[in-house]
Amino acid sequence: MMQFFRKNVRSIMLVIVVLFVVSCFAGYGMYSGGGRSASGDGTRDYAVAKVDGKKIMRSALETEVAQLLQNMGMAGNITSDDYPAIRKSVLDQMAIMAELEKEIASRGIKVTPASVDEAYNSVESSFPTKEIFLQQMQQAGLDEKKLKENITEQLRQRMLFDQVMAGVSIDQTEIRSFYDTMAAVNSPMVTKQAGFNMNLAHFSNMQAAQKAYDEVSAGKKWDDAMKSAKSGDVLDFIPYEAPVFIPTAQLTDKAAYLKTQPLNTVTKPVEIASGDFLLGIKRTEQKEGTAPFDEISGDVEMMLRGQKGQQLQSKFIQDMKSRANIEILDEDLFKTPEPAIVKSGDVNNAGESDDQAASADQ
Repeated sequence: MMQFFRKNVRSIMLVIVVLFVVSCFAGYGMYSGGGRSASGDGTRDYAVAKVDGKKIMRSALETEVAQLLQNMGMAGNITSDDYPAIRKSVLDQMAIMAELEKEIASRGIKVTPASVDEAYNSVESSFPTKEIFLQQMQQAGLDEKKLKENITEQLRQRMLFDQVMAGVSIDQTEIRSFYDTMAAVNSPMVTKQAGFNMNLAHFSNMQAAQKAYDEVSAGKKWDDAMKSAKSGDVLDFIPYEAPVFIPTAQLTDKAAYLKTQPLNTVTKPVEIASGDFLLGIKRTEQKEGTAPFDEISGDVEMMLRGQKGQQLQSKFIQDMKSRANIEILDEDLFKTPEPAIVKSGDVNNAGESDDQAASADQ
């Protein structure tokens, strides 16, 4: 697992930035003038709809559709018949965003520059280095000002939904009832997996891993042994005071040896992948079974609160949509094609016409 995150940290962090800064509906895609090419082939742009009286140009709509498909990784899996429904969905989202902005303004929700700076710094620090962060920003066509503008928008929306979520209330009877229901069906939510709380460390070479093993075996503190290694030798490690739970089912292949190692004893280093040498300490073992109510009641409450919160948010979004003023100017652009109707007897089960089937039989 740690190997996966280490190898994919750049792409994961880029997704974090995208979530902050590439909102498909930022600016609502609204333009009041024409003259732009809607398709890049010189065709004159035109207004295809209005949201709250503001024109939405064909070029803006198609740009938002393309961005949405790209962000979702669906750009190559869409047919021409799919586009009308996608355009309508994007148009609805534009209208919802417009209503959200009005709701934010009416509630007087404001974001402080300090909170924006804190979020910006948090995103930046999520990258291995500032240089990588700036490189990803540049590739995304962003700068600090644009990123902070988008963060501001995201924070304002988050504050709005926090207010919506404030209406959620949970009592102990609901929590206990939900727990009993989940326990009766052996739900994973209340079932503890078999596994171990562990400290793990990944090294780039066997010599460094062996040296750390010898030091910890001789009594040196785990964290001190990791920090004293040469730069680049330790790829990553889990601090001693913050062990992580690893399910037994995940200890497979070359990491399977960890299952049989004694508790609270550093394991000998093993190469689990090319250039990846693993060292570990199994701190405690967890048996499979149903977690006691007192142990997970807080988690159950959080789940129930999340469910109710999602219901409130969904209703709130639907209210925003029903309140929105959408006027479609080009009906054909949003019209979903009717499915082809095959008359009985025209095609048999193999997809041949009756005449073709009869000819084949002869």
